[in-house]
Amino acid sequence: MARCCDPRGDIVGTLITRNYRLGGMGERGKGDEVVDTLNKIDGVKSVEIDKTSQGITVKFDPGQVPEDHLISTLNSLGHSILNHA
Repeated sequence: MARCCDPRGDIVGTLITRNYRLGGMGERGKGDEVVDTLNKIDGVKSVEIDKTSQGITVKFDPGQVPEDHLISTLNSLGHSILNHA
């Protein structure tokens, strides 16, 4: 886990990183939709996508957004979670 700072350098929370392999990523534009939607959630610090493996990596502050919320958001976009670590 990493500590994260706001622009002034104050510690604002502990970040965790999760890797998800998603079903339904083969459709055109789906990756962009996932990145755009997750980046709008308070507490999500970064989202990276790997279309080859149909995976995403999300860094987030669990004190601001529970992981269950990320998973339900992915499900609402039509993606099943094939596995995560």
